[in-house]
Amino acid sequence: MITVVLGWLAGIAGCENACRVTDSVALDPQCLTNEPFETLHFDSSSTFESFLINQCKTPDSAIATVIAQVDFQREVVICTSGPLADPEVGCLRDREVAEVAVCTDGVQLIFEDLPKENADFCTTAMWSLCERMERDEVREVFRLP
Repeated sequence: MITVVLGWLAGIAGCENACRVTDSVALDPQCLTNEPFETLHFDSSSTFESFLINQCKTPDSAIATVIAQVDFQREVVICTSGPLADPEVGCLRDREVAEVAVCTDGVQLIFEDLPKENADFCTTAMWSLCERMERDEVREVFRLP
């Protein structure tokens, strides 16, 4: 069973104003951390690399490959994480971003969740997701140059 869940917010305040769906491309950050991190956006390879190393704990062998997937001249990256044992929706087997909406006051991620059939075997693992999108789509929201 697939459930669509309104997800984390990023940006200036929160998505309470007009929103429009925008194109995004999933980017696997290969996080190994068991610590959640807030929804963050990156508009340069150096800050994204620092995040991958220090918060995400991406394996050293994968960092260059992950960074190379983003053209920071044209794109930004938004990343978020949380527990697979989600307190609001229950035990998840998987979570993906179904849609990204740019609002006048933030960016909204809409998740598609795949619940775990047997919650008795719920894991303490974390999910982590990144999406890359055109810089022009979020320039005003994130006050980018």
